Amino acid sequence: LHFRSTTAYRDFDNSFGRDSDGTPLPGTFTWDTSKHEQFTQEFQLSGVTGANDRVDWTTGFFYYDAFDSNQGYNNGYVYTSSFSDHHDDQDLTNYAVFAHFNWAITEKLSMSTGLRYTDDQKDATIYRRTGNTAPPGIGAPQFLLIDNGLVTVQSEEWSPKLSFDYQFNDTLIGYVQLSTGFRGGGFSPRPANALQRTSFQPEYIDNFEVGVKSDWADGRLRY
Repeated sequence: LHFRSTTAYRDFDNSFGRDSDGTPLPGTFTWDTSKHEQFTQEFQLSGVTGANDRVDWTTGFFYYDAFDSNQGYNNGYVYTSSFSDHHDDQDLTNYAVFAHFNWAITEKLSMSTGLRYTDDQKDATIYRRTGNTAPPGIGAPQFLLIDNGLVTVQSEEWSPKLSFDYQFNDTLIGYVQLSTGFRGGGFSPRPANALQRTSFQPEYIDNFEVGVKSDWADGRLRY
């Protein structure tokens, strides 16, 4: 038996300002501050079993936790006194359990199968405010686009895989494989109004393959 633990932590902070109107005139100024933190932990247990150690297997647990924050403002005070403020926070949690087996059924035929369960959740608070600070009659009145709008996306999925390999000779192998994939849903990272705050659904994929692989030129070329 073999046990493996992998732990990781990442922290990122960024703050910057710029002249955003794209001209040499001092028209629009912006300032942004971003922060990202993430923590991951994975445990794996693997081993071999069966007669003549024909089955090798791996099982484990994966956990991911992250926090993102982006805030700033856009000020066009030189000509219109217009402004817009934004502040978005997101918490993301993802965990999975998985198992995978390889079985050498005969000297030439082998089977590989696996199963993964994934739970993915994203919770975001989105704030947008725009308006004009010019005197009445000159600038548009201040109005609110999104005030602490909460978006939650939660999804879970079982993802199986099954494949068979057949070794015809030392340089030729045939295979057939059925696998599935999954990615959690989400939402627009920079909505301009409340309608753009709508979340989108997870993505799923079913993949089927049949093929052969062969080695040429003393193993230097695989086709």
